[in-house]
Amino acid sequence: MSSSLYALIRESPPGEVNEVVKDLQALGLDNQVEIERNILAYHEQNNSIVTLKLEDGMTHACVLSSHCKLPDNRYYDQVQQKSFSVSVDDMTASDIEAYSEKPEIDEKILTQLKAVVQKHYLSGPAYSVFVDETAPKVLHIVLVASKYNPNNFWNGSWRLNATYSIEEKTLKGSVYARVHYYEDGNVWLDSTKDFSSTVENDSGLEQALEKVENEAQKSINSQLAGLNNGMFKTLRRQLPVTRQRINWENVNSMRMANA
Repeated sequence: MSSSLYALIRESPPGEVNEVVKDLQALGLDNQVEIERNILAYHEQNNSIVTLKLEDGMTHACVLSSHCKLPDNRYYDQVQQKSFSVSVDDMTASDIEAYSEKPEIDEKILTQLKAVVQKHYLSGPAYSVFVDETAPKVLHIVLVASKYNPNNFWNGSWRLNATYSIEEKTLKGSVYARVHYYEDGNVWLDSTKDFSSTVENDSGLEQALEKVENEAQKSINSQLAGLNNGMFKTLRRQLPVTRQRINWENVNSMRMANA
Protein backbone atom coordinates (compact mmCIF):
# COMPACT_ATOMS: atom_id res chain seq x y z
CA MET A 1 0.00 0.00 0.00
CA SER A 2 2.74 2.47 0.96
CA SER A 3 4.56 1.86 -2.34
CA SER A 4 1.42 2.92 -4.19
CA LEU A 5 1.23 6.10 -2.12
CA TYR A 6 4.85 6.93 -2.89
CA ALA A 7 4.05 6.41 -6.58
CA LEU A 8 1.46 9.18 -6.26
CA ILE A 9 4.29 11.56 -5.35
CA ARG A 10 6.15 10.72 -8.56
CA GLU A 11 2.94 11.19 -10.60
CA SER A 12 2.05 14.59 -9.10
CA PRO A 13 0.78 17.26 -11.52
CA PRO A 14 3.14 20.11 -12.46
CA GLY A 15 3.82 22.42 -9.53
CA GLU A 16 1.66 20.43 -7.11
CA VAL A 17 4.01 17.86 -5.59
CA ASN A 18 4.25 19.61 -2.19
CA GLU A 19 0.44 19.69 -1.89
CA VAL A 20 0.27 16.00 -2.80
CA VAL A 21 2.84 15.17 -0.12
CA LYS A 22 0.90 17.11 2.53
CA ASP A 23 -2.27 15.20 1.67
CA LEU A 24 -0.44 11.86 1.84
CA GLN A 25 1.14 12.76 5.16
CA ALA A 26 -2.35 13.51 6.48
CA LEU A 27 -3.23 9.93 5.48
CA GLY A 28 -0.35 8.57 7.56
CA LEU A 29 2.65 8.57 5.23
CA ASP A 30 5.53 9.35 7.59
CA ASN A 31 8.78 7.88 6.24
CA GLN A 32 10.59 11.17 5.60
CA VAL A 33 13.58 9.51 3.91
CA GLU A 34 11.34 7.78 1.36
CA ILE A 35 9.25 10.92 0.91
CA GLU A 36 12.31 13.01 0.08
CA ARG A 37 13.70 10.31 -2.22
CA ASN A 38 10.47 10.24 -4.21
CA ILE A 39 10.18 14.04 -4.31
CA LEU A 40 13.68 14.27 -5.82
CA ALA A 41 12.81 11.47 -8.26
CA TYR A 42 9.73 13.48 -9.28
CA HIS A 43 11.83 16.62 -9.88
CA GLU A 44 14.44 14.70 -11.89
CA GLN A 45 11.78 12.99 -14.00
CA ASN A 46 9.93 16.25 -14.69
CA ASN A 47 13.05 18.43 -15.06
CA SER A 48 11.99 20.85 -12.37
CA ILE A 49 13.67 24.25 -12.22
CA VAL A 50 16.02 25.19 -9.38
CA THR A 51 17.07 28.76 -8.60
CA LEU A 52 20.83 29.07 -8.20
CA LYS A 53 22.14 32.21 -6.50
CA LEU A 54 25.52 33.29 -7.86
CA GLU A 55 28.39 35.17 -6.21
CA ASP A 56 27.48 38.47 -7.89
CA GLY A 57 23.98 38.38 -6.42
CA MET A 58 22.37 37.35 -9.69
CA THR A 59 20.28 34.20 -10.00
CA HIS A 60 20.42 31.44 -12.58
CA ALA A 61 17.61 29.01 -13.35
CA CYS A 62 18.96 25.50 -13.84
CA VAL A 63 17.23 22.19 -14.50
CA LEU A 64 17.25 18.98 -12.50
CA SER A 65 17.88 15.79 -14.44
CA SER A 66 19.26 12.31 -13.95
CA HIS A 67 22.15 13.48 -16.14
CA CYS A 68 23.37 15.94 -13.48
CA LYS A 69 22.95 13.81 -10.36
CA LEU A 70 25.84 13.40 -7.94
CA PRO A 71 26.17 11.25 -4.78
CA ASP A 72 24.49 12.32 -1.53
CA ASN A 73 21.51 13.95 -3.26
CA ARG A 74 23.62 16.64 -4.90
CA TYR A 75 23.42 17.94 -8.46
CA TYR A 76 25.54 20.06 -10.76
CA ASP A 77 24.94 22.70 -13.38
CA GLN A 78 27.46 22.42 -16.21
CA VAL A 79 26.74 25.89 -17.57
CA GLN A 80 27.62 27.63 -14.29
CA GLN A 81 30.14 24.97 -13.17
CA LYS A 82 28.46 24.63 -9.77
CA SER A 83 27.28 21.74 -7.60
CA PHE A 84 24.48 22.09 -5.05
CA SER A 85 21.84 20.51 -2.86
CA VAL A 86 18.15 21.25 -3.38
CA SER A 87 15.60 22.62 -0.93
CA VAL A 88 12.43 20.95 -2.20
CA ASP A 89 10.18 23.34 -0.24
CA ASP A 90 10.98 26.31 -2.46
CA MET A 91 13.21 24.72 -5.16
CA THR A 92 16.29 26.78 -4.39
CA ALA A 93 19.90 25.59 -4.42
CA SER A 94 21.85 25.37 -1.17
CA ASP A 95 25.41 24.37 -0.19
CA ILE A 96 26.64 25.72 -3.53
CA GLU A 97 30.21 24.80 -4.44
CA ALA A 98 32.47 25.25 -7.45
CA TYR A 99 32.42 22.17 -9.70
CA SER A 100 34.87 21.90 -12.58
CA GLU A 101 35.04 18.13 -13.07
CA LYS A 102 32.96 18.39 -16.25
CA PRO A 103 34.20 20.15 -19.41
CA GLU A 104 32.85 23.56 -20.30
CA ILE A 105 30.19 23.74 -23.00
CA ASP A 106 31.00 25.43 -26.31
CA GLU A 107 29.76 29.03 -26.16
CA LYS A 108 28.24 28.71 -29.66
CA ILE A 109 25.94 25.94 -28.41
CA LEU A 110 24.96 27.88 -25.27
CA THR A 111 24.13 30.95 -27.37
CA GLN A 112 21.80 28.93 -29.59
CA LEU A 113 20.04 27.28 -26.65
CA LYS A 114 19.60 30.64 -24.96
CA ALA A 115 18.10 32.07 -28.16
CA VAL A 116 15.52 29.25 -28.38
CA VAL A 117 14.50 29.71 -24.75
CA GLN A 118 14.25 33.50 -24.99
CA LYS A 119 12.15 33.41 -28.17
CA HIS A 120 9.83 30.48 -27.44
CA TYR A 121 9.87 29.72 -23.70
CA LEU A 122 8.11 32.78 -22.33
CA SER A 123 7.00 31.64 -18.87
CA GLY A 124 9.37 30.39 -16.18
CA PRO A 125 12.03 29.21 -18.67
CA ALA A 126 15.28 27.39 -18.01
CA TYR A 127 17.77 25.29 -19.93
CA SER A 128 20.65 22.97 -19.10
CA VAL A 129 23.10 20.96 -21.16
CA PHE A 130 25.36 18.12 -20.04
CA VAL A 131 28.21 16.23 -21.67
CA ASP A 132 27.52 12.51 -21.88
CA GLU A 133 29.49 10.48 -19.32
CA THR A 134 30.83 8.01 -21.90
CA ALA A 135 30.79 10.04 -25.14
CA PRO A 136 32.29 13.55 -24.81
CA LYS A 137 30.98 14.54 -28.27
CA VAL A 138 27.39 13.86 -27.23
CA LEU A 139 25.32 16.43 -25.33
CA HIS A 140 22.11 16.03 -23.36
CA ILE A 141 19.92 19.13 -23.77
CA VAL A 142 16.97 20.01 -21.52
CA LEU A 143 14.69 22.99 -22.18
CA VAL A 144 11.83 23.74 -19.77
CA ALA A 145 9.02 26.26 -19.34
CA SER A 146 6.36 26.11 -16.64
CA LYS A 147 3.39 28.20 -15.65
CA TYR A 148 1.50 27.67 -12.41
CA ASN A 149 -1.88 29.34 -11.91
CA PRO A 150 -3.51 27.67 -8.89
CA ASN A 151 -5.86 30.63 -8.35
CA ASN A 152 -7.53 29.65 -11.62
CA PHE A 153 -7.15 25.92 -10.98
CA TRP A 154 -4.55 25.01 -13.60
CA ASN A 155 -0.81 24.31 -13.85
CA GLY A 156 1.32 23.24 -16.77
CA SER A 157 4.79 22.57 -18.13
CA TRP A 158 6.46 22.19 -21.52
CA ARG A 159 9.84 20.55 -21.82
CA LEU A 160 12.22 19.14 -24.38
CA ASN A 161 14.80 16.40 -23.77
CA ALA A 162 17.26 15.86 -26.60
CA THR A 163 20.51 14.06 -27.30
CA TYR A 164 22.75 15.95 -29.73
CA SER A 165 25.70 14.27 -31.44
CA ILE A 166 28.19 16.98 -32.37
CA GLU A 167 30.09 14.73 -34.78
CA GLU A 168 27.11 13.06 -36.48
CA LYS A 169 24.96 16.24 -36.40
CA THR A 170 21.92 14.27 -35.20
CA LEU A 171 19.27 15.42 -32.74
CA LYS A 172 16.97 12.87 -31.09
CA GLY A 173 14.57 13.12 -28.18
CA SER A 174 11.07 14.00 -27.04
CA VAL A 175 8.87 17.02 -26.38
CA TYR A 176 6.52 16.78 -23.41
CA ALA A 177 3.46 18.89 -22.58
CA ARG A 178 1.63 18.35 -19.31
CA VAL A 179 -1.32 20.42 -18.09
CA HIS A 180 -3.65 19.87 -15.13
CA TYR A 181 -7.02 21.67 -14.94
CA TYR A 182 -9.03 21.01 -11.81
CA GLU A 183 -11.87 23.51 -11.44
CA ASP A 184 -15.04 21.52 -10.76
CA GLY A 185 -13.34 18.46 -12.21
CA ASN A 186 -9.98 16.87 -12.93
CA VAL A 187 -8.69 17.05 -16.51
CA TRP A 188 -5.20 16.16 -17.72
CA LEU A 189 -3.35 16.85 -20.94
CA ASP A 190 -0.30 14.58 -21.14
CA SER A 191 1.40 14.66 -24.54
CA THR A 192 4.68 13.15 -25.74
CA LYS A 193 6.11 13.79 -29.20
CA ASP A 194 9.26 11.88 -30.19
CA PHE A 195 11.55 13.31 -32.84
CA SER A 196 14.67 12.55 -34.82
CA SER A 197 16.31 15.29 -36.86
CA THR A 198 19.58 16.40 -38.40
CA VAL A 199 21.53 19.59 -37.78
CA GLU A 200 22.95 21.16 -40.93
CA ASN A 201 26.03 22.75 -39.36
CA ASP A 202 27.48 24.04 -36.10
CA SER A 203 25.16 27.05 -36.14
CA GLY A 204 22.05 25.05 -37.11
CA LEU A 205 21.12 23.69 -33.68
CA GLU A 206 18.77 26.59 -32.95
CA GLN A 207 16.82 26.07 -36.18
CA ALA A 208 16.64 22.30 -35.64
CA LEU A 209 15.22 22.74 -32.13
CA GLU A 210 12.68 25.30 -33.34
CA LYS A 211 11.54 22.94 -36.09
CA VAL A 212 10.91 19.92 -33.84
CA GLU A 213 9.14 22.07 -31.26
CA ASN A 214 6.91 23.70 -33.88
CA GLU A 215 5.97 20.26 -35.17
CA ALA A 216 5.12 19.13 -31.64
CA GLN A 217 2.97 22.24 -31.13
CA LYS A 218 1.10 21.64 -34.40
CA SER A 219 0.49 18.02 -33.43
CA ILE A 220 -1.05 19.04 -30.09
CA ASN A 221 -3.15 21.77 -31.75
CA SER A 222 -4.57 19.30 -34.27
CA GLN A 223 -5.48 16.87 -31.47
CA LEU A 224 -7.17 19.59 -29.43
CA ALA A 225 -9.08 21.09 -32.36
CA GLY A 226 -11.77 18.42 -32.33
CA LEU A 227 -11.69 17.62 -28.63
CA ASN A 228 -14.87 19.47 -27.60
CA ASN A 229 -16.99 17.77 -30.25
CA GLY A 230 -15.19 14.45 -29.90
CA MET A 231 -13.89 12.88 -26.72
CA PHE A 232 -15.23 15.54 -24.32
CA LYS A 233 -18.70 15.22 -25.83
CA THR A 234 -18.78 11.49 -25.10
CA LEU A 235 -17.69 12.13 -21.50
CA ARG A 236 -20.37 14.73 -20.71
CA ARG A 237 -23.53 13.70 -18.93
CA GLN A 238 -26.58 14.19 -21.11
CA LEU A 239 -29.18 16.71 -19.93
CA PRO A 240 -32.52 15.30 -18.68
CA VAL A 241 -35.68 15.68 -20.74
CA THR A 242 -36.30 19.08 -19.12
CA ARG A 243 -33.07 20.29 -20.80
CA GLN A 244 -32.08 21.82 -17.46
CA ARG A 245 -29.14 20.94 -15.26
CA ILE A 246 -29.98 19.16 -12.03
CA ASN A 247 -29.22 21.04 -8.81
CA TRP A 248 -27.62 18.13 -6.97
CA GLU A 249 -27.51 20.03 -3.68
CA ASN A 250 -31.31 20.02 -3.57
CA VAL A 251 -31.82 16.63 -5.16
CA ASN A 252 -33.62 15.30 -2.05
CA SER A 253 -36.45 17.78 -2.64
CA MET A 254 -37.14 16.38 -6.11
CA ARG A 255 -39.62 13.60 -6.78
CA MET A 256 -40.96 11.71 -9.72
CA ALA A 257 -44.06 13.12 -11.41
CA ASN A 258 -47.27 11.08 -11.17
CA ALA A 259 -47.81 8.79 -14.13
